[in-house]
Amino acid sequence: MHEHFLQSNTWAKFQKAVGNTVIKHTTEAWSYLAIVEKDRFGTYVYAPYGPYAVDETTLGQATKHLVAAAKRVGAYMVYIEPFLPVTREMAQTVLPPIGAKMSTYRQPSTTQIINLEQPLDDIISQMSATQRNLYRNHEKRV
Repeated sequence: MHEHFLQSNTWAKFQKAVGNTVIKHTTEAWSYLAIVEKDRFGTYVYAPYGPYAVDETTLGQATKHLVAAAKRVGAYMVYIEPFLPVTREMAQTVLPPIGAKMSTYRQPSTTQIINLEQPLDDIISQMSATQRNLYRNHEKRV
């Protein structure tokens, strides 16, 4: 499968490492990774750039499976961002029958991936001046 990085096992491990609950399921035709989050209304499930599906039928299967998993954790909402090769038109035919609506992506159009195995000074040197300033002054503001 050609899933987005935010749907990968590496991202799932990172999310778990920082204390988030992750819901993940994979078949030959579709997969999803969703993060259980909370806001002022309660628990919701967010699948950044997911689910991945090969066609509209499998998008429907993946979405129904994810909704069922979200209900098991008590979520009031599931936020999905179907990833290619699903088109917006395909999603619009699949989602309304299950009570879903189209929205815009929450993720930026370009996601920055940083190799965290390099020395911290190298990571900081690759930041913009504003990011470096925020990083260096964070401790003073806490």
